[in-house]
Amino acid sequence: MPEVGIIGKAACQYLCDGPHKYCFFVISHDRRRILHVNVTKHPTSGWIIQQLREAFPFEAPQKYLIFDRDQKFGFEVIAAVKATRIIPKQTSFRSPWQNGVAERWVGSW
Repeated sequence: MPEVGIIGKAACQYLCDGPHKYCFFVISHDRRRILHVNVTKHPTSGWIIQQLREAFPFEAPQKYLIFDRDQKFGFEVIAAVKATRIIPKQTSFRSPWQNGVAERWVGSW
């Protein structure tokens, strides 16, 4: 997906912070600003949906939300993203470079 001409792009990702802790974050592509972050021991699709509601409480300026193919980003999460009028974009299988902004932030963690 080309960077040019896309207004309002955000990405969400997980990272593992020690044993049995998962950090979920949403990062904006325009200024690489963290929009939302939270930690849990047991991430579920319901918990992710709640985090997305907190990240985008009102009409979101983002047009796209990029996420990888983790099982937790399943049908329920995709439906919740679509309900906020954001277009969900999943990366290809084993293609972390397609979510480069989030992957670089994880690398700097």
